[in-house]
Amino acid sequence: MVGSQQWLAGVGVWLMASFPAFAGQYQLMLGQAQSVPIAVPVRNSDTQCHVQLQVSGQQVLERVLNAPLFETRVVIRPEQAGPLLVRWVGTAKRTETGVVNACPTEGQTELAVVNSNEGILAVWSALFTQLGPSMTACVRLALEAQQVRFDWYDLKAQQVSGEDTKINALLQQCEVFLSRSTAWGAKDPLRHACALPSGQKTVCEGYYAEAGRSGKVISHQQAIARQLQGLPWTTGVREQAPVKAQRLKREHDEEVRLQAQAAAQLEAQAKQQREEEARQAAQAKAEADKAEAEKVREAQQKEQEEKERLEKRSWMAKTYDDLKQKARGSHK
Repeated sequence: MVGSQQWLAGVGVWLMASFPAFAGQYQLMLGQAQSVPIAVPVRNSDTQCHVQLQVSGQQVLERVLNAPLFETRVVIRPEQAGPLLVRWVGTAKRTETGVVNACPTEGQTELAVVNSNEGILAVWSALFTQLGPSMTACVRLALEAQQVRFDWYDLKAQQVSGEDTKINALLQQCEVFLSRSTAWGAKDPLRHACALPSGQKTVCEGYYAEAGRSGKVISHQQAIARQLQGLPWTTGVREQAPVKAQRLKREHDEEVRLQAQAAAQLEAQAKQQREEEARQAAQAKAEADKAEAEKVREAQQKEQEEKERLEKRSWMAKTYDDLKQKARGSHK
């Protein structure tokens, strides 16, 4: 981007080639009331002074003007086409707090009363084309912030207006504004690829903010307004709100999925443990039942063996055993 002086020189050359001088004045729409700023030249050290204003066909108006622009607004409703004069002369005025000095000035400006502003719009369109998209966007916002109604401001008028100072200033400030580096650099401020501090890729947008502790996010137009007012501003990059919302939803859904998966794994482990405990209990019971059955079998086998032994005794042994048993019975 070229420097401010070089750019303004280029615009100046273009303007000089198009018009005799870079000056201008508002035009008025026939039959339509419009508020027109009137600025008078005051070249002394006064910060406040008084003038009388005379609009053709209207009563004299008295206004107290203040530095630095010494500007006032006059509502004019022209009833016939052609030039309309606004004259002013400095006069002193007595007020309750004292006397307001007369503005050391006398002069007039001429406003053209027309039926259409098509010619003005064509001139501004050519200027915007020369300035380019970025500069045009800034200038349009700056004109709005400065309350300059460019669609009725005739840059080809052969006279000086108070709006000229504003327009020249905002052209310079827009050049300064556009020459500032931004957080998004050469990327599209509305949408560009970026990465979060974690390294995760996402989509970001640039934004303007008040400089300092507040860091309040402001609009593009508010940033330009702060530039015009000499107030600090800064820029930043943030994840686009819809993209962030989608990312957070995905992360939440993934967290829910992982929690459900972990819960399912715990339940599966608990089920497996219960089944193992049931298997072990069943095995222990089966072994105990087997052992008990073995005892019963052994007892039955011993009983059977004893029965068989007794049956296999000789007559003498049986008689002897019977006598011993009777003898035991008699001692009871």
